[in-house]
Amino acid sequence: MNNTHSWNISNILSASRIILLVPITLFLFQQTELATTISFLLMLIAIGTDFFDGYLARKLNQVTDVGKILDPLADKICIVTVAMTLMILGKIPLWFLLLIFARDVLIFSGGMYVKLSKGILLVSNQAGKWTVTIVTFTILVSLFQTQPNSFLLSALFVLSSVLLVFSFILYLKRFLETIKNTSQN
Repeated sequence: MNNTHSWNISNILSASRIILLVPITLFLFQQTELATTISFLLMLIAIGTDFFDGYLARKLNQVTDVGKILDPLADKICIVTVAMTLMILGKIPLWFLLLIFARDVLIFSGGMYVKLSKGILLVSNQAGKWTVTIVTFTILVSLFQTQPNSFLLSALFVLSSVLLVFSFILYLKRFLETIKNTSQN
């Protein structure tokens, strides 16, 4: 693992995801068909950076502790910000935003606690990655839904919610095991 150059191409791609939030949010609030399409295209670019940052970090041997924190943090900031914007615009329900927010804050806080107190970095797991993918898909579909109670969107909200809870339980289990195992040493 290369920890000497924290600001490599992979980490710059992760940071760019956060920067893309400014135009995404501004276009979403315009609420025109063109602005929504532009927001959608910018979101696809952000999703692309999420794929390529990890791929390039591994391919170029540029995996860093900064990247292990920045990548999932960028995901969380992006998803919560876009979900909050869509909730304000009436495209997603408040309870869904609160579920995303609560899970992400708890997971990030627990991960930072373990990093700072035990020196162990808990990286994303497969369930978390799938959850982010499905939640992102739900958010993208909600952009173009004219009826927030459509069957498709309702099914995606349910699926996303189940995955949010399931992945949180897995993170919580790993957090508790890590705390227990490091306390016994």
